[in-house]
Amino acid sequence: MRSLSSRAGILVALMALCAVSVACAIGPSSSSGTNTPVASGSATASTTADTNGTPTAPPVIPTATPQPGVPSPTPIPCPRSDTPFGSFIHTANASNSAGDYTIITLPALYCQPTAILRVTPNWNPNGTGVYNNHPIGVFYIAGSTQRWAIFNQDIAAIPNGAAFNVDYGFPIGDAALCVHTATAASITNNYTKIGCETGSDNPNTIMIVTPNWNSPGAKVYNNHPIGVYHGGNTWYVFNEDIATMPTNVTFNIARVNGFVQTAMANNISGNVTFINIAAINGHPEAKLQVTQNWNPGAGAGVYNNHNIGVYYIGGSTQRWAIFNQDHAAMTPNASFNVTYS
Repeated sequence: MRSLSSRAGILVALMALCAVSVACAIGPSSSSGTNTPVASGSATASTTADTNGTPTAPPVIPTATPQPGVPSPTPIPCPRSDTPFGSFIHTANASNSAGDYTIITLPALYCQPTAILRVTPNWNPNGTGVYNNHPIGVFYIAGSTQRWAIFNQDIAAIPNGAAFNVDYGFPIGDAALCVHTATAASITNNYTKIGCETGSDNPNTIMIVTPNWNSPGAKVYNNHPIGVYHGGNTWYVFNEDIATMPTNVTFNIARVNGFVQTAMANNISGNVTFINIAAINGHPEAKLQVTQNWNPGAGAGVYNNHNIGVYYIGGSTQRWAIFNQDHAAMTPNASFNVTYS
């Protein structure tokens, strides 16, 4: 058993929900958040070394004899029958979290190591906004636990009350879901060519990506904000901060129906870009999944090197928004793939 990530000193930034006007954004920052691509037609040409991709310890895996403070779920009989697709909101609390991870307690995902999860932070589904300014991923806890968990790639403690939209499915039938592992052959600098998705030749495809630490990944961290981009008739996953993509890091990939949100002068306020889509306006129960898209339609690329999330503005506004977790100003023309359920 490796030691727990410390739970002490967790600083949770809380802010009241803006419920009246889109001009009242989540804590805008003086930072511009703007990046300039280093090469045309690709997400990068940098060979910057990845100094943060190998943290000192993996997520702590509960065993049959958990350490103090580690949740000890009741074992679930396996195997179980699949629920092919679903979506829900998971909220971290003292009973389901320890250190850098929070255990998902949805019965449909018990004993399902082949499930393909997609996760997006949701700032305020419970009425109170909780930030989690860290790159996230998912991992599977085997042994007697047999459950999925969400974790922070930098080993930082999960804040109590942090919430996440979760979609799940299985690679069966016509489900456009797969798991991609970044190998030496697929990696160039900070990006990896997706080799498992049949829709890769279409630059207008909506791709949603979530790092997957160990199922069937090789337990490799990628402590960086990520995005996707299209070039050369295929899709790539890349690190927004230009850090080299680690070998054997693994990603859950989903080709979905959705839309592209582009941050423009008429929808940006501070660190937020506001969505205006009739199907989700006035629907706080919608569950959005978002992945940054460097160059929608294979056009010009724009970086937004920040961890992102979504939140809902009630009151007279009734809109969803995408925001930078660190309060940095939303990058003009930054784009995001969005799907919802």
